[in-house]
Amino acid sequence: SFGNAKTVMNHNSSRFGKFTRIHFDSRNWLVGADVVTYLLEKSRVITQNSGERNYHCFYQMFAGLSKSERAELHLEKPAGSYHFLEKGIVQVAAINDSERYSDAVIAMRTIGITPEAQKGMYTLLAALLHLGDISFVPTDDDACVVGAMDSMAHAAALLQLPVATIEEALTSRTMTSMSGSIYKIPLKQQ
Repeated sequence: SFGNAKTVMNHNSSRFGKFTRIHFDSRNWLVGADVVTYLLEKSRVITQNSGERNYHCFYQMFAGLSKSERAELHLEKPAGSYHFLEKGIVQVAAINDSERYSDAVIAMRTIGITPEAQKGMYTLLAALLHLGDISFVPTDDDACVVGAMDSMAHAAALLQLPVATIEEALTSRTMTSMSGSIYKIPLKQQ
């Protein structure tokens, strides 16, 4: 669910690559193997093509968490109201997100991911959704400021960061000169 999404061709398409690496000893005897995951389709988090949707884990979070758990993550709006989820299809007839959420929780517990770590994972997913809802407003001095302070405040709370830290990271970049001086350069709205 964390690496799969609905595409036009497949309701449960893996959006990452995997290959199996086989290990041999000096006598060419098989001594082991491992699976390497690579190429996660990162762009899917922020946009999806028509007829597709974001990673299943986002929708499963909305379907599986209780109302109080969603409130704790500041997820009071429907899934399709968040910018990173609004372009995609929220409901897929062939997928029961509530059941898949339960299956994911059991699978994570089975491999030793504690409930606290699982909560941390969903906290990060919620923070991503809030970061995606932040808007920017241009200023008179060719810079920008954050326009959606509530979304930024929710993200900051979930990430346990000061709001000012996130605002600075989103509205300026840090450059270091050849002499070692550090400069903050304001970013423009795009």
